[in-house]
Amino acid sequence: MFSSLAPVLVSLGAPILGSILRTHIGGVAGEASARVIEALAHALGSEPTPEAVKKAIEADADAAAKVQSIERERSAEWVAYLTMATSQRNQMLDREDERGAVFSWGWRPAMSWMLLFLWSWNGVILPVTNATAGTSIVPIPWEHLLGFAGLWLAIYGGGHTIKSVLGK
Repeated sequence: MFSSLAPVLVSLGAPILGSILRTHIGGVAGEASARVIEALAHALGSEPTPEAVKKAIEADADAAAKVQSIERERSAEWVAYLTMATSQRNQMLDREDERGAVFSWGWRPAMSWMLLFLWSWNGVILPVTNATAGTSIVPIPWEHLLGFAGLWLAIYGGGHTIKSVLGK
């Protein structure tokens, strides 16, 4: 919604305002986007929503001058917001890069989902399938499933407990 208004602002000669709306991701960038929309809505006499501002720009023949005036009058504020929003986005991207390969972090949730599926299979899916289809598929022995779940809880839960006790 914000990003659809960004190219309109750039085409009207307000590249900083357009860039702020392109970086809308919440936090500082979200606040900056909201301030841009409020300023535009006030100047154009519309509701402070991206859709209403876009309609007001399309309906106002003098919209380009008003938008450029807003960018020029508060340029220091807009540049500061854009700098903070860009920094916030870059930090988020850096955190994603630090996660590493999918296997380095994805094995724990994958194992948890697999365990959830196996318990669901044994307790719900297989009995319903056997009853409705008239099959006699043998379930996983409950003691094996319980042993596997216990082993997983020891590895996953115990590892976190050891990490919290040792402070690592």
